[in-house]
Amino acid sequence: MLQDDYFEEIRNERRARREDWILGPLAPKRDVGENRGAYGTRPMHHGQMPEVIKSQRVKYINFAVGDRVCVLRGRDTGKIGKVEKVEEESQTLRVQGVNRVDLRLLDYQLKEDPKSQPFTTAELPISIHDVCLVMPFKDRNTGSISEVLIRDMYGGEPTIERHHLSNLPSHTRYVKGTDQEIPWPKEQISPKETLEPDTSRLYVEHVSFLPSIFEPPLPEGVIDEVRNPYDRLRNDHEEEYIKKKVMEDLETSHKASQKLITPQTEYWQRQVEEKTKRGPPTVTEETMRLIAETQAFNSGK
Repeated sequence: MLQDDYFEEIRNERRARREDWILGPLAPKRDVGENRGAYGTRPMHHGQMPEVIKSQRVKYINFAVGDRVCVLRGRDTGKIGKVEKVEEESQTLRVQGVNRVDLRLLDYQLKEDPKSQPFTTAELPISIHDVCLVMPFKDRNTGSISEVLIRDMYGGEPTIERHHLSNLPSHTRYVKGTDQEIPWPKEQISPKETLEPDTSRLYVEHVSFLPSIFEPPLPEGVIDEVRNPYDRLRNDHEEEYIKKKVMEDLETSHKASQKLITPQTEYWQRQVEEKTKRGPPTVTEETMRLIAETQAFNSGK
């Protein structure tokens, strides 16, 4: 939708420019009505670029706030500015003093201050593919430091855990085709200002509830809402439920004892009982003597 409005405005401006060139002094005055004082400006929504679908986004954006970049395309080609904002969704950068345009203020903004001019000047976003990084480079032979343009970069490991208020990426960037690491700009974390309505940290961390050992932690019946009363892993059951389960176990064992026992089953049970009484097998002294003689005979070979 924003793109359709953008191209529609371009077509209207081209049509108006052609009329002005053909009609000359007879061309209509366009700085009237809604455009009075704001003719030649662009709508406010042109300051927001459309989002790029995730499948077409680059994996690593190798620009950060504070980087110095050079514009490669557009009317400001060759200009160098500092990155003020990185917009990952639209894959664009806002560069200080570059790509500045006049944007028409909205109606509610004009009502706040009717005497102000009907437009404001702001930097429009620039695609990350239309800029290159400007970095100081020290010549190993001469020792002189000069600024170079780095057009091709790539991001990769290692990743660094940043402060939660940091605006720097966590990955590492390199010069494409080499393992030369490109340092990130100096990290600047502005401390948050505490205002009067803010709740202090000491008040937030203050323990205001002290449970008593004479009162249950939860009202009766709430535990059944939190956990299934018939859960197999639950161990805090009511006495009636426990008695019921004990009676069921006794009934099950009684039924099992009443079953017909065959001679074969009785023989197996007797074998198990005798084996349990004997305990684990032990090595006799005669067996130990035979093992020692065998080891001595084998070692003599």
